[in-house]
Amino acid sequence: MTSSTLSVATMPPPRSTKAPKKFKGHYLEIEDFLTQVQNLLDANNVTKGEEQCKALLQYCSRKVV
Repeated sequence: MTSSTLSVATMPPPRSTKAPKKFKGHYLEIEDFLTQVQNLLDANNVTKGEEQCKALLQYCSRKVV
């Protein structure tokens, strides 16, 4: 895929093998979680702040959201 076809829609779905482990709010896991999500955002050419936030939230448990 070219970078122009990548978007939030091409991000791996939650619980898939390429998705980060669901973040449940533990402070020791936040840095690794954010790094994984940022790598996915970069790989999928998601650069707008609002889109990044929406994409990040799909990998968080409801108690964090």
